[in-house]
Amino acid sequence: MQITENEIKSKINWGKVIQELLFTIILPPIIGLPRLIVNATKINSDDKTKYLTYIICISALVATIIATKPPTGDQVSYSMAYKNVPNQGFVGSLINIYGYQYAYEETRTHISAEFMNGIYNFVGYYVTFGYYPLFVFFYFTIEFSLIGMGLYHYLRNLEKPTIPIVSGMMILLFFYLFFLMCSQLQKQYMGQAIMMYVLGRYADRRGLDKKLWIMTAMSVFTHQSMLLFVPFLIFKPISKRLTRKSLMLLIGFVFIFVAIGPRLAGDIISNVDNTNKSVLTYGVGRLANAEEANDGGVMDILQFIVVCVPILYILFKKLWIERKTISDHNAFMLNISLLLIVVVVAMSSFPLMQYRYFNTTFLLLPFIYPFMFTRISTRDVFLKVLGLVMIFSLMATIGSTGRAYAPLVNLVCEPPVLLIAGIF
Repeated sequence: MQITENEIKSKINWGKVIQELLFTIILPPIIGLPRLIVNATKINSDDKTKYLTYIICISALVATIIATKPPTGDQVSYSMAYKNVPNQGFVGSLINIYGYQYAYEETRTHISAEFMNGIYNFVGYYVTFGYYPLFVFFYFTIEFSLIGMGLYHYLRNLEKPTIPIVSGMMILLFFYLFFLMCSQLQKQYMGQAIMMYVLGRYADRRGLDKKLWIMTAMSVFTHQSMLLFVPFLIFKPISKRLTRKSLMLLIGFVFIFVAIGPRLAGDIISNVDNTNKSVLTYGVGRLANAEEANDGGVMDILQFIVVCVPILYILFKKLWIERKTISDHNAFMLNISLLLIVVVVAMSSFPLMQYRYFNTTFLLLPFIYPFMFTRISTRDVFLKVLGLVMIFSLMATIGSTGRAYAPLVNLVCEPPVLLIAGIF
């Protein structure tokens, strides 16, 4: 599908978006979700307003479910940072992004390397009147919508992109592991969401403007692990279709970098005075201590097989066997996906970093699955079925996640606005 410059710059009708969002949060999901999906599958042109409407509304439905859950795990500290906003003020929010510190920790006096989380808390607290479930609703609606718009910009150039975009949101948002981990690793997933938007727009425009550079910085200062993706935005040769030799050399380079990266980072950080360690050295310090770092999270090999093996099959098919048939636009995200999985495999000696980057691979699913089949009819059937399977499997298992979401009957039959208000 040929996209014109005018279509790229088409304005969004925010009135229609907000109107549909209001319908979505007052209708029971058992009515609202099928209505959204059916209407979205009827999109037959590159109508940015219609796609954005669908993306925001389905994001809001999933965010509503998360908003019914009392904070657990890492989210306890994030919720405390939000609630402490009136006490610690703006600067305090930038310093203490976790909301509390243990008695044995040194007093935090420097602005956090991931200070954007403090900004989200500070602004969000006053926008949502200090009501945490409402903050969670807006936070995750925005996060999921950023991923969705990145997906839209990346897939819009496919032939008949409607089903890949519509099903892609279903596949990701209702994917069991993604759904569970997005609130546990809250700041990492927000950083990823911003970066996925940037990558999708970069693939579409083949370049970055000032706005996208600002968003790239926001992503990195939300979670430092997003530095991994910056070379793809700077080094042009790896943002397009590569020869087989170039692919092999790049994979080898990544393995070597991962092996020696912590040692190099250690040398750098050892030459920096403690009083000068700040936002710019935080990520280097985390890399230097990668082997010792441990918060209990370890990558599950079975989960790796389920998530990454199908992706690797598609990547081998498109980047090796059918490489001459793909465009630079498509190759961009395929290259990123390949190297991200290589990084995960190479980090076997760094369990915490391996676990964190493995979680990033979940976001690749809707970007890569549309390339599973070449024939459009087969592709669309596959994506439709997979999207529906994700929805039904999550709803069937949500009661056994170990997390106290609202009862399933309420999640399905009660208007989201009541769920957010805690009436269930």
